[in-house]
Amino acid sequence: MSDPEAFLAAASELLGERGLTRDPDLLQPWLTDWRGRYTGRALALASPASTKEVAGLVRLCGEYAVPIVPQGGNSGMSGGATPDTSGTAILLSLRRMNTIRRLDAQAGEVTCEAGVILQTLQELARDWDYSRPLDGNTRLFCDLGFESLDAVVLGSAIQDHYRRAMPFAEMLVELGQTQTDLTINGLVAFVQQHVAAPALEA
Repeated sequence: MSDPEAFLAAASELLGERGLTRDPDLLQPWLTDWRGRYTGRALALASPASTKEVAGLVRLCGEYAVPIVPQGGNSGMSGGATPDTSGTAILLSLRRMNTIRRLDAQAGEVTCEAGVILQTLQELARDWDYSRPLDGNTRLFCDLGFESLDAVVLGSAIQDHYRRAMPFAEMLVELGQTQTDLTINGLVAFVQQHVAAPALEA
């Protein structure tokens, strides 16, 4: 990290008062996974409200060499959304990006932002008389409303967790060229295929 104070000042200007905090009391709930098995430290908690703010923050992190730990609902079981103990990473929480933009019960499609958790979708689906389960055949883009940036953040989190280089960018380009979607089963198969790749250097 080149200059943490300069980075935090720039991030604060980008995200505003609601979008960045270093308050230990506000940070604490997000430093431990829901099972209480993993606990880390973080430079700050960033809560962008739009993909534009996410993109701006990612650019700042690249400029100042600040590690990013993306965090959705913090309901994972592998610790991938928990920072390490160095305190140098910034937590990128997507919780403010929780708008459900469209749900088409007849087509079985929902468009939502990256911070929407599955429980919320399931409750909404019940309200809309949508009975199709969210399972391995659920599509990330058409069904869950993923955007390209969401897929990049997800790919980065998976690589960091497995410490394996995986060609996510190439896969996204191929999906775009063939105009096909990615199912949850497809994502699992992709990770399984590449989990034996050379480990990322520490």
